[in-house]
Amino acid sequence: MFYKSLFSKTIKIQNIEYPVLSFGSFIELENCVNDLKKSFKIDNKELFSNSIKTIYELQTGKKSGEISLVDLLLFDMEVIASNKIPDDIKFIIPPPKDISKKDSEDKKPLRWNYNGRYFNIFIIQLAKTFGWTLETILNLPFTLVFYFIQEILIVEHFDKEWQYSLTELAYQYDSVSKKSKYKSLKLPYWMDDNIDGKIPVTKIPKYLLPQGMIINASKIVDDISKHLEQKQNNS
Repeated sequence: MFYKSLFSKTIKIQNIEYPVLSFGSFIELENCVNDLKKSFKIDNKELFSNSIKTIYELQTGKKSGEISLVDLLLFDMEVIASNKIPDDIKFIIPPPKDISKKDSEDKKPLRWNYNGRYFNIFIIQLAKTFGWTLETILNLPFTLVFYFIQEILIVEHFDKEWQYSLTELAYQYDSVSKKSKYKSLKLPYWMDDNIDGKIPVTKIPKYLLPQGMIINASKIVDDISKHLEQKQNNS
């Protein structure tokens, strides 16, 4: 029933039911959202227009036609809020502040990194695990892909723990009890119950802030998205 419900899951936008996006469409949605935010920063009207039209087409499978940009944007905000990653997907939770700070200090940006690599890693992992083709993976409901990836990571961790338990490193001698005690392999941070999963807040000195009244268009989009998301959760 779990998988059946994921394959048949629908979302309601402006009182019309649509299927949740496929993984391939979800990737395009993420790209469009990034382009939308970029269009505000560089004041690119064409990029803005193309982005909101593409989001509409991804969800409906139809051309936007003569729909106004305002109506498209309102529709798109509901699309973004409705096609969200499930709350019980934990591996995408940002690391705790101490881990993220250490990583930023110790690690340099990867030379081979690029936009979209995150999703390509998912595709390769699913193809390697199940032998699926690219087409099959991209056509899966995006929620199912995230559940599969999380489960693969969990299985990999416990496989490592099993191998670890067979080594001397897993057992520490206690001089008091004269016995060896098993020390389990450390869990990934996202599997640990003692993390807050909150993104660290970066404070900007007052003297670096711009002067006068600032209209942050990207924040307006985020606020609309949060409002629509809250409205959907309450319905």
